[in-house]
Amino acid sequence: MNKASYINSPVYQIWGGTSIRFGTAVAEKIGANGWKYVRVQWEDNELYERVRPDDDVWHRANHVHIFDPDEMIQVLKKIR
Repeated sequence: MNKASYINSPVYQIWGGTSIRFGTAVAEKIGANGWKYVRVQWEDNELYERVRPDDDVWHRANHVHIFDPDEMIQVLKKIR
């Protein structure tokens, strides 16, 4: 379990095996089971919302990943 705070961090989540979504962590809590959960404000999330309209807004912390957007952009530019 990650002890660092996710709040205000850019995060991504891979879903469906082939799709990725990006957002900002806006809240976190520790569940009764001891897991950290994160609430995310997702960006351009329409496809996911069509597929999973009843999705719970809390995601287990090990299912979202903090990242540096500038670093990711630099890596993506290399594969053009």
